[in-house]
Amino acid sequence: MPKYGDLWRMQNNNNQESVFAIQAAAGTGTVNNANPDFVLNFPYNGGPAGCCGFFQPSFEQANSFRTDATGLPLLDGSYNTGVNQLVTDEGVASGSAFTPDAGNLDPRLDHSVGRRGLPYLDHGIHPD
Repeated sequence: MPKYGDLWRMQNNNNQESVFAIQAAAGTGTVNNANPDFVLNFPYNGGPAGCCGFFQPSFEQANSFRTDATGLPLLDGSYNTGVNQLVTDEGVASGSAFTPDAGNLDPRLDHSVGRRGLPYLDHGIHPD
């Protein structure tokens, strides 16, 4: 896809980047035909099941989006250490003030990982 952020938009399902895709339908009268197991993929305390966050990104994955001042990735592994780690809201109470990391980051981060206070895909602002 010409734009990284377009990969996961509903209108682009089964695009040229698709490697493996499952088709499902809801409300057809057949039991379990809408892949109900996918409800486990929603963020913790969100989605139709109210749980589970099984496929949430790791801190290391999110940290790997750190770049140098020119926008190139930190290939020496230092992205996961000290000052290069992303500022997160872990341990910050819901409703408390939080400023997302604004350091040198690959712009694809916010299409891959939801960060508090920033738009995530077509879901709007990612909550506390």
